[in-house]
Amino acid sequence: MTSVRRAGGAPSDRVGAVVVETVPYALVAVVIGFTLSQGSGTPAEYALLGAVLLWMLGMFTLLRRLRTHPAVMGVFVAGLFALFCALTAIAPWYGALALVGYVYSFAVVAWPWRLIAVSAFAVLAAIAQANGLNAQDAAHLSVSATIVLVNVGAMCFLAWIYHSMRSLADERRRALDENDHLREQLVAQARADARTDERRRLAREIHDTVAQGLVGVITQLDAISVSGERMPCADDRRHLEQAAAIARESLREARRAVAELAPAAFDGSDLTTAVRRTTERWGLRAGIATRLALPDATGTADPEIAAAIVRVLQEALANVARHAHATLASVTLTWFPDALMLDVADDGAGFDPAAVTAGPDIRGGYGLTTVRDRMTAVGGTVDIESTSGGTLVTARAPLTPPTPQDRRPTR
Repeated sequence: MTSVRRAGGAPSDRVGAVVVETVPYALVAVVIGFTLSQGSGTPAEYALLGAVLLWMLGMFTLLRRLRTHPAVMGVFVAGLFALFCALTAIAPWYGALALVGYVYSFAVVAWPWRLIAVSAFAVLAAIAQANGLNAQDAAHLSVSATIVLVNVGAMCFLAWIYHSMRSLADERRRALDENDHLREQLVAQARADARTDERRRLAREIHDTVAQGLVGVITQLDAISVSGERMPCADDRRHLEQAAAIARESLREARRAVAELAPAAFDGSDLTTAVRRTTERWGLRAGIATRLALPDATGTADPEIAAAIVRVLQEALANVARHAHATLASVTLTWFPDALMLDVADDGAGFDPAAVTAGPDIRGGYGLTTVRDRMTAVGGTVDIESTSGGTLVTARAPLTPPTPQDRRPTR
């Protein structure tokens, strides 16, 4: 949920990039133009000025991907300083090129090395400003020293101000990023809570209306079948028995839907215990042997993730009891640093996994399709492998659900 306002970078950053790319060349161009207008430039001066342009072009402008490498940029600024020193030795007024050094020092030299860089270029600037003073005269020498100290002190102070402002800006950016992350978490939690509340409401509605209505229908049909008055004929009894069977099957499906919609009743921080309890209780009810492989040390899964894993386990075991004709069900829970995996295997008859990819499946209505959709919603997957010798259901999920931005489809 990164805001659009910061998507392209701050305006000040964009302006700074334009300044770094253009101002140094403009300053060097001014110096070259001034030298040409004076008509007193020597071949050595023009060679050094050309070397300055080539150094800036080759070491900075064309090496964009290396601008974040401190060592490379340190060599670039040091080389620039050496060229400026050579020019200043020929003519002190070339110390004005220190302005170029300042731009690059603020742009690519990290703190606190920036202090050394700006101090070096400040000395060059001071030499240009003190040009014409007699170094042999004590008063002039004192003035020259004062000029150097003022330049160095002023530039170091500006470097400190710049560093402080950038630090505050970085802290503000980090705070905004953390705020965005927190907002994403709150939105995701609110959506999860809304889904849970809606599932509870639907479960109550189905239980209070459809399920209770079917119970009443079954009760009335049973009453007719055991009543001694006006005993129905054989055909009528057959129809009554079929109606009662259909009603009972519908009631089972309604109760199953209620169980699917109701939130899993377990502590999401203790998924291992929930898997063990669910498997052991199922084994006792179904009369099928179970084998558990659970880790001694476990992590902590998001409650929504843990609920989805338990739903996969419940549905897989229910299908084993209803359809597989198995004698053994094996359940394995594996924790990884950032994910978890559940395997449910049986030695039953097997089935065609392709039949559960769309619509009602052959092993219990919409059950496996539903849990697959639920795992997809939390960033997980469900894989089904089945042969005539048994079935393996594998569920994988991250320990935390994806953020709304991660769930957004890529265009």
